[in-house]
Amino acid sequence: MAMTSNWVLGLQWVDRWLPTSPNACPRPPSTETFDRNLRVEAIINKELNEWNLDLIRHAIYASDARAITKIKFGSSRLLDRLIWAMERNGSYFVLSGYHWLHNTELRRRSLRPSSSINGV
Repeated sequence: MAMTSNWVLGLQWVDRWLPTSPNACPRPPSTETFDRNLRVEAIINKELNEWNLDLIRHAIYASDARAITKIKFGSSRLLDRLIWAMERNGSYFVLSGYHWLHNTELRRRSLRPSSSINGV
């Protein structure tokens, strides 16, 4: 069930958080001058609740930087929280957990090769 819940923010160069980048990780402009431990939160201006554009321009490949600046912020008054991605409202219900597990098992079984001869 860990695959159906999400947190945002993490290590910028490792975590897959940028959907338009080839491997979903932002790329540095060069491999020689970047901080491997730079976190996403470092490129956010928390006082203004917006991206730190100067840092983004210097630390991230141009096309990835443009993609990042298109990501909008939500309300800064809301706390981060773990959500259940299988429900629109983000709440976990035993029934939705059961349906997710049941459907996952059905998909897993359909991918398993048949042990019978000629598919019979």
